[in-house]
Amino acid sequence: MPEADREVARRRRIQEFLDQGIGSCVLRHQACAEIVQESLLFGDGERYRLFAWVVMPNHVHVLIEQVAGWPLWKVVKAWKRHTSRQIHLLGFGLGASLHTGEEVDCKSTIPGGSALWQRDYWDRYIRNDRHFVTVKRYVEANPVTAGLIGSPEEWPWGSACFNRLSREPPSSPNGPKP
Repeated sequence: MPEADREVARRRRIQEFLDQGIGSCVLRHQACAEIVQESLLFGDGERYRLFAWVVMPNHVHVLIEQVAGWPLWKVVKAWKRHTSRQIHLLGFGLGASLHTGEEVDCKSTIPGGSALWQRDYWDRYIRNDRHFVTVKRYVEANPVTAGLIGSPEEWPWGSACFNRLSREPPSSPNGPKP
């Protein structure tokens, strides 16, 4: 099997594990999910253009457009640093796996603690408007795919619910941002 196909299969398997709630699920706590969502919204318009997001119990999906002066690594580092500190301050040093129910260490990135977030992240280049729409739908439908809700608008920590309540999203990265 070609390397590209193996990578696609590997990512699908990882997504299946995430959808099953395997691993630390500290973001299932409302206060933790709100910290992440607020952090994503904070930089919108200044550090990046935020088009779609969803905070899942054990991972996050985000669709942004970069802006000058804020490379992707810097944006992601800021999200991870701020959210891990804030979640740790709430006392969520431990989280229970939805899959096993056992406690999983997910301390913030402080000396001697293990990381709440993975060291790296996955990114994807959006090729055109059609790809943008496909990725946006994928991001917003993630809680439905995982079997957590019936429609994207029902998930409180995502752009589908947020946009339904407060604003309409642009149809593509080329459209105006409200």
